[in-house]
Amino acid sequence: MPDGTLGALGKASLGIGVCLVAAVAGIFVEYFCLRTASPVYCVCRAGDTSSLEESTRCLTIHLYMKVPLIAVHLIPFILMPFSMWVCQEHDSTLRSMGAKSPTQMVRGLSYIMVSIAGEVGWHVHQQWFYHEDFDILNCFFYVFNTLGATYWALGARNRDTETSSFDVFLMLCTPLTIIAYGYGAYATSQSMPGASKVPIYLIMTYQYVLLSWRLFKLLNGDIRVGLFPVCSIGVNLFFVFLLSMNQGNTFLNPLFHILHDAAGTEMGVLIITLLLWTHAKTFNRHAD
Repeated sequence: MPDGTLGALGKASLGIGVCLVAAVAGIFVEYFCLRTASPVYCVCRAGDTSSLEESTRCLTIHLYMKVPLIAVHLIPFILMPFSMWVCQEHDSTLRSMGAKSPTQMVRGLSYIMVSIAGEVGWHVHQQWFYHEDFDILNCFFYVFNTLGATYWALGARNRDTETSSFDVFLMLCTPLTIIAYGYGAYATSQSMPGASKVPIYLIMTYQYVLLSWRLFKLLNGDIRVGLFPVCSIGVNLFFVFLLSMNQGNTFLNPLFHILHDAAGTEMGVLIITLLLWTHAKTFNRHAD
Protein backbone atom coordinates (compact mmCIF):
# COMPACT_ATOMS: atom_id res chain seq x y z
CA MET A 1 0.00 0.00 0.00
CA PRO A 2 1.45 3.44 -0.91
CA ASP A 3 2.84 5.60 1.88
CA GLY A 4 0.35 8.37 1.05
CA THR A 5 -2.52 5.96 1.59
CA LEU A 6 -1.09 4.80 4.90
CA GLY A 7 -0.71 8.40 6.01
CA ALA A 8 -4.29 9.22 5.04
CA LEU A 9 -5.61 6.15 6.82
CA GLY A 10 -3.60 7.04 9.89
CA LYS A 11 -4.99 10.57 10.01
CA ALA A 12 -8.49 9.33 9.34
CA SER A 13 -8.18 6.72 12.11
CA LEU A 14 -6.98 9.38 14.55
CA GLY A 15 -9.91 11.61 13.60
CA ILE A 16 -12.37 8.75 14.02
CA GLY A 17 -10.89 7.92 17.41
CA VAL A 18 -11.09 11.46 18.78
CA CYS A 19 -14.63 12.06 17.52
CA LEU A 20 -15.94 8.67 18.62
CA VAL A 21 -14.47 9.11 22.10
CA ALA A 22 -16.26 12.47 22.39
CA ALA A 23 -19.54 11.03 21.08
CA VAL A 24 -19.43 7.86 23.18
CA ALA A 25 -18.47 9.83 26.29
CA GLY A 26 -21.52 12.04 25.87
CA ILE A 27 -23.80 9.07 25.28
CA PHE A 28 -22.31 7.27 28.31
CA VAL A 29 -22.98 10.28 30.54
CA GLU A 30 -26.55 10.50 29.29
CA TYR A 31 -27.52 6.86 29.57
CA PHE A 32 -25.60 5.80 32.65
CA CYS A 33 -25.59 9.03 34.65
CA LEU A 34 -28.82 10.76 33.62
CA ARG A 35 -31.07 7.83 32.80
CA THR A 36 -34.31 7.11 34.62
CA ALA A 37 -35.88 3.79 35.49
CA SER A 38 -38.41 4.21 32.67
CA PRO A 39 -37.75 2.98 29.10
CA VAL A 40 -38.83 6.48 28.02
CA TYR A 41 -36.15 9.11 28.66
CA CYS A 42 -37.44 12.46 29.84
CA VAL A 43 -35.60 15.74 30.01
CA CYS A 44 -38.18 17.47 32.19
CA ARG A 45 -36.98 19.66 35.01
CA ALA A 46 -39.29 21.12 37.60
CA GLY A 47 -40.49 24.56 36.65
CA ASP A 48 -39.06 24.48 33.11
CA THR A 49 -42.24 25.66 31.41
CA SER A 50 -41.76 29.41 31.06
CA SER A 51 -40.84 29.34 27.38
CA LEU A 52 -41.06 27.16 24.28
CA GLU A 53 -37.46 26.06 24.74
CA GLU A 54 -38.00 25.13 28.38
CA SER A 55 -41.36 23.46 27.73
CA THR A 56 -39.87 21.22 25.03
CA ARG A 57 -37.34 20.06 27.59
CA CYS A 58 -40.25 18.54 29.48
CA LEU A 59 -41.10 16.24 26.56
CA THR A 60 -39.89 12.70 26.06
CA ILE A 61 -38.48 10.62 23.22
CA HIS A 62 -39.07 6.89 23.26
CA LEU A 63 -36.03 4.64 23.17
CA TYR A 64 -37.08 3.10 19.84
CA MET A 65 -36.70 6.54 18.24
CA LYS A 66 -33.63 7.62 20.19
CA VAL A 67 -31.49 4.60 19.21
CA PRO A 68 -31.73 5.15 15.41
CA LEU A 69 -31.34 8.90 15.99
CA ILE A 70 -28.01 8.34 17.76
CA ALA A 71 -26.93 5.77 15.14
CA VAL A 72 -27.54 8.27 12.33
CA HIS A 73 -25.25 10.77 14.08
CA LEU A 74 -22.46 8.20 14.32
CA ILE A 75 -22.52 7.36 10.60
CA PRO A 76 -20.47 10.45 9.61
CA PHE A 77 -17.55 9.16 11.67
CA ILE A 78 -17.32 6.35 9.11
CA LEU A 79 -18.54 8.22 6.03
CA MET A 80 -16.23 11.23 6.33
CA PRO A 81 -13.01 9.20 6.72
CA PHE A 82 -14.06 7.14 3.69
CA SER A 83 -14.51 10.35 1.70
CA MET A 84 -11.13 11.57 2.93
CA TRP A 85 -9.53 8.30 1.87
CA VAL A 86 -11.05 8.54 -1.63
CA CYS A 87 -9.62 12.05 -2.10
CA GLN A 88 -6.22 11.10 -0.70
CA GLU A 89 -5.98 7.78 -2.56
CA HIS A 90 -6.76 9.46 -5.88
CA ASP A 91 -4.83 12.65 -5.18
CA SER A 92 -2.77 12.62 -8.37
CA THR A 93 -5.77 11.55 -10.46
CA LEU A 94 -7.97 14.34 -9.15
CA ARG A 95 -5.17 16.81 -9.88
CA SER A 96 -4.95 15.48 -13.42
CA MET A 97 -8.71 15.93 -13.72
CA GLY A 98 -8.25 19.60 -12.81
CA ALA A 99 -8.71 19.83 -9.03
CA LYS A 100 -6.55 22.51 -7.46
CA SER A 101 -5.78 20.63 -4.25
CA PRO A 102 -7.28 17.29 -3.15
CA THR A 103 -5.34 17.79 0.10
CA GLN A 104 -7.50 20.82 0.87
CA MET A 105 -10.57 18.73 0.09
CA VAL A 106 -9.41 16.20 2.69
CA ARG A 107 -8.80 18.98 5.19
CA GLY A 108 -12.28 20.34 4.58
CA LEU A 109 -13.89 16.96 5.16
CA SER A 110 -11.94 16.56 8.40
CA TYR A 111 -13.26 19.91 9.67
CA ILE A 112 -16.80 18.87 8.81
CA MET A 113 -16.32 15.67 10.81
CA VAL A 114 -15.08 17.72 13.77
CA SER A 115 -18.17 19.94 13.45
CA ILE A 116 -20.40 16.87 13.73
CA ALA A 117 -18.71 15.97 17.03
CA GLY A 118 -19.86 19.37 18.30
CA GLU A 119 -23.36 18.70 16.98
CA VAL A 120 -23.47 15.38 18.85
CA GLY A 121 -22.47 17.19 22.04
CA TRP A 122 -25.25 19.73 21.48
CA HIS A 123 -27.84 17.01 21.01
CA VAL A 124 -26.63 15.18 24.10
CA HIS A 125 -27.10 18.44 26.01
CA GLN A 126 -30.65 18.57 24.62
CA GLN A 127 -31.01 14.86 25.41
CA TRP A 128 -31.67 14.39 21.69
CA PHE A 129 -34.90 16.37 21.64
CA TYR A 130 -34.22 18.87 18.85
CA HIS A 131 -34.87 22.51 19.61
CA GLU A 132 -33.62 25.39 17.47
CA ASP A 133 -31.81 27.26 20.22
CA PHE A 134 -28.43 29.00 20.47
CA ASP A 135 -25.70 27.07 22.24
CA ILE A 136 -21.89 27.14 22.24
CA LEU A 137 -21.74 23.58 20.88
CA ASN A 138 -24.16 24.48 18.10
CA CYS A 139 -21.97 27.48 17.28
CA PHE A 140 -18.98 25.10 17.22
CA PHE A 141 -20.86 23.00 14.66
CA TYR A 142 -21.58 25.89 12.30
CA VAL A 143 -18.08 27.38 12.56
CA PHE A 144 -16.29 24.15 11.70
CA ASN A 145 -18.88 23.15 9.11
CA THR A 146 -18.47 26.41 7.19
CA LEU A 147 -14.69 26.17 7.59
CA GLY A 148 -14.79 22.64 6.18
CA ALA A 149 -17.00 23.64 3.26
CA THR A 150 -14.59 26.49 2.51
CA TYR A 151 -11.57 24.20 2.26
CA TRP A 152 -13.53 21.58 0.31
CA ALA A 153 -14.62 24.17 -2.27
CA LEU A 154 -11.13 25.71 -2.46
CA GLY A 155 -9.61 22.31 -3.17
CA ALA A 156 -12.21 21.42 -5.82
CA ARG A 157 -11.61 24.61 -7.84
CA ASN A 158 -10.23 24.00 -11.33
CA ARG A 159 -6.68 25.29 -11.18
CA ASP A 160 -6.50 26.03 -14.92
CA THR A 161 -9.86 27.41 -16.04
CA GLU A 162 -11.53 28.97 -13.00
CA THR A 163 -10.63 32.28 -11.41
CA SER A 164 -10.50 32.75 -7.66
CA SER A 165 -12.97 35.66 -7.58
CA PHE A 166 -15.65 33.58 -5.84
CA ASP A 167 -13.12 32.57 -3.20
CA VAL A 168 -13.09 36.07 -1.70
CA PHE A 169 -16.55 35.69 -0.17
CA LEU A 170 -15.89 32.00 0.44
CA MET A 171 -13.04 32.94 2.78
CA LEU A 172 -15.37 35.31 4.65
CA CYS A 173 -18.06 32.70 5.27
CA THR A 174 -16.73 31.45 8.60
CA PRO A 175 -16.14 34.93 10.13
CA LEU A 176 -19.60 35.99 8.93
CA THR A 177 -21.08 32.86 10.49
CA ILE A 178 -19.50 33.72 13.84
CA ILE A 179 -20.91 37.26 13.65
CA ALA A 180 -24.38 36.07 12.59
CA TYR A 181 -24.50 33.42 15.31
CA GLY A 182 -23.27 35.85 17.94
CA TYR A 183 -25.94 38.38 17.03
CA GLY A 184 -28.64 35.68 17.03
CA ALA A 185 -27.58 34.47 20.48
CA TYR A 186 -27.47 38.02 21.85
CA ALA A 187 -30.83 38.91 20.31
CA THR A 188 -32.36 35.80 21.84
CA SER A 189 -31.00 36.57 25.30
CA GLN A 190 -32.35 40.13 25.07
CA SER A 191 -35.67 39.11 23.47
CA MET A 192 -34.81 41.28 20.46
CA PRO A 193 -36.20 40.77 16.93
CA GLY A 194 -34.01 39.14 14.32
CA ALA A 195 -32.89 36.14 16.39
CA SER A 196 -32.63 33.70 13.50
CA LYS A 197 -30.20 31.25 11.91
CA VAL A 198 -31.46 32.10 8.41
CA PRO A 199 -28.35 34.22 7.61
CA ILE A 200 -26.18 31.21 8.44
CA TYR A 201 -28.31 28.98 6.21
CA LEU A 202 -27.82 31.47 3.36
CA ILE A 203 -24.06 31.48 3.91
CA MET A 204 -23.94 27.69 3.86
CA THR A 205 -26.17 27.59 0.78
CA TYR A 206 -23.69 29.81 -1.07
CA GLN A 207 -20.85 27.51 -0.06
CA TYR A 208 -22.54 24.30 -1.13
CA VAL A 209 -23.86 25.76 -4.39
CA LEU A 210 -20.33 26.88 -5.30
CA LEU A 211 -18.90 23.54 -4.19
CA SER A 212 -21.50 21.67 -6.25
CA TRP A 213 -20.68 23.72 -9.35
CA ARG A 214 -16.98 23.05 -8.97
CA LEU A 215 -17.55 19.33 -8.45
CA PHE A 216 -19.87 19.31 -11.48
CA LYS A 217 -17.06 20.70 -13.65
CA LEU A 218 -14.46 18.45 -12.04
CA LEU A 219 -16.54 15.38 -12.88
CA ASN A 220 -17.00 16.36 -16.55
CA GLY A 221 -20.52 17.68 -16.21
CA ASP A 222 -21.99 14.54 -14.63
CA ILE A 223 -25.59 15.54 -13.95
CA ARG A 224 -25.70 13.15 -10.99
CA VAL A 225 -23.68 15.76 -9.10
CA GLY A 226 -26.97 17.66 -8.94
CA LEU A 227 -28.14 15.18 -6.33
CA PHE A 228 -25.48 16.54 -3.97
CA PRO A 229 -27.02 20.03 -3.53
CA VAL A 230 -30.53 18.57 -3.73
CA CYS A 231 -29.77 16.43 -0.66
CA SER A 232 -27.28 18.65 1.19
CA ILE A 233 -29.27 21.87 0.72
CA GLY A 234 -32.82 21.11 -0.41
CA VAL A 235 -33.69 18.00 1.59
CA ASN A 236 -31.64 19.19 4.54
CA LEU A 237 -33.35 22.57 4.88
CA PHE A 238 -36.76 21.06 4.11
CA PHE A 239 -36.53 18.83 7.16
CA VAL A 240 -35.04 21.68 9.22
CA PHE A 241 -38.22 23.63 8.37
CA LEU A 242 -40.39 20.66 9.35
CA LEU A 243 -38.42 20.33 12.58
CA SER A 244 -39.01 23.97 13.43
CA MET A 245 -42.74 23.45 12.86
CA ASN A 246 -42.89 20.29 15.00
CA GLN A 247 -40.58 21.04 17.92
CA GLY A 248 -43.18 19.90 20.42
CA ASN A 249 -44.09 16.59 18.73
CA THR A 250 -42.44 13.63 20.44
CA PHE A 251 -42.68 11.41 17.34
CA LEU A 252 -42.22 13.78 14.41
CA ASN A 253 -39.35 15.64 16.10
CA PRO A 254 -36.94 12.65 16.13
CA LEU A 255 -38.31 11.31 12.83
CA PHE A 256 -37.61 14.54 10.93
CA HIS A 257 -34.29 14.81 12.74
CA ILE A 258 -33.27 11.38 11.45
CA LEU A 259 -34.38 12.19 7.90
CA HIS A 260 -32.68 15.61 8.04
CA ASP A 261 -29.32 13.89 8.53
CA ALA A 262 -29.74 10.56 6.72
CA ALA A 263 -31.59 11.74 3.58
CA GLY A 264 -29.95 15.16 3.59
CA THR A 265 -26.33 15.71 4.58
CA GLU A 266 -25.16 12.10 4.73
CA MET A 267 -26.83 11.05 1.48
CA GLY A 268 -25.32 14.05 -0.31
CA VAL A 269 -21.79 13.30 0.93
CA LEU A 270 -22.16 9.60 0.07
CA ILE A 271 -23.33 10.39 -3.48
CA ILE A 272 -20.49 12.79 -4.22
CA THR A 273 -17.91 10.45 -2.65
CA LEU A 274 -19.00 7.55 -4.85
CA LEU A 275 -18.98 9.81 -7.92
CA LEU A 276 -15.45 10.99 -7.16
CA TRP A 277 -14.35 7.40 -6.67
CA THR A 278 -15.89 6.04 -9.87
CA HIS A 279 -14.74 8.97 -12.02
CA ALA A 280 -11.18 8.70 -10.71
CA LYS A 281 -11.08 4.97 -11.45
CA THR A 282 -12.49 5.55 -14.94
CA PHE A 283 -9.92 8.30 -15.59
CA ASN A 284 -7.12 5.95 -14.56
CA ARG A 285 -8.36 3.17 -16.83
CA HIS A 286 -8.49 5.52 -19.81
CA ALA A 287 -5.02 6.87 -18.97
CA ASP A 288 -3.63 3.32 -19.01
